[in-house]
Amino acid sequence: KLALPTAFAVPSDTPSKDIGRRPLPATGPYMIASYVPGRQLRLVRNPRFREWARAAQPDGYPDEVVVKLSVPVAAQLRAVARGEADFANLTLSGASEIAELRARYGNRLHSSPGAFVVYAFLNTHLAPFDDIRVRRALNYAVDREAVVRAFGGPDRASPSCQILPANYPGYRPYCPYDGDLAEARRLVAASGTRKTPVVVWTRASYERFFSHVVRALRALGYPARLKVVDDIAYYDELAKAGPGKVQAGYLGWSAALPSAGEFIESLLDFVGPQSQFSDASVRREIERALDLQQTDPLAANEVWARVDQMLVERAPLVPLYNARAALFVSERVGNYQFHPLWNVLLDQLWVR
Repeated sequence: KLALPTAFAVPSDTPSKDIGRRPLPATGPYMIASYVPGRQLRLVRNPRFREWARAAQPDGYPDEVVVKLSVPVAAQLRAVARGEADFANLTLSGASEIAELRARYGNRLHSSPGAFVVYAFLNTHLAPFDDIRVRRALNYAVDREAVVRAFGGPDRASPSCQILPANYPGYRPYCPYDGDLAEARRLVAASGTRKTPVVVWTRASYERFFSHVVRALRALGYPARLKVVDDIAYYDELAKAGPGKVQAGYLGWSAALPSAGEFIESLLDFVGPQSQFSDASVRREIERALDLQQTDPLAANEVWARVDQMLVERAPLVPLYNARAALFVSERVGNYQFHPLWNVLLDQLWVR
């Protein structure tokens, strides 16, 4: 992990607190020329930087990078459209704005899969989700396309059946759940659990997405309702409820490292107290993948793909969507590159 971009060598007397506007010694293709808090950051070329290994840290293309802060979304879009700015992140843009940009500017709007996936966790020790047939039935019944539309459409998210994000190490497309409501109802009938009351927890900002989970449960014969919790208080309230006390709820997970093992292991560790999921065969495959990771990462990724599929089939989670980054660039920008963790690589953009 010391080789990752998030690891830095710093002076031994560096305090473990915010040191304000005096940056620590560092190196890279750019350096800070000026900073106006809350308004603007300006980077210029570092004259002392030398490109020793392009794969590790390439030199940048732009002579300077100016990042303007706290600019309203509409003003950002106008500036990029007019060529007064070169890049805008559309995270806060609505579906209609993104659709209009797509229609007017075509390939100047980029949509790339990120490393963030939203799921509903299912408590495998509480009825009705202690029965794998019910967990699979809900995976069949939930309308992921409707969830994506509610989130802002295909430029903002992609429907997902899987644990791993798309275009990630170990990711292999796999979705056995095809929206077959008849099969879902058959599984529920075989389980004998219809009419079991279900409460689904959600953060307030995800209420419109998780209403589709409740809708699917009702279509399967379960009297289901949403419990909406303030965004900031959500995880505290889950903890107060106690391990294994909530039937189902929101879970969003984002990668910290570009590693299938880190993503799956940390996700299972985090959701474990709520899902209560444990499976010896899955654990064996995880241990096998971890062993292989040390000597043969490519072979390990094949095992992680199998772990992903096993988790999809055992269904302790209902994956809903893989978030995408929608980004708008000016006409003069080229060499657009997107990293699922670091977003658009500003230093690699060409500006003509």
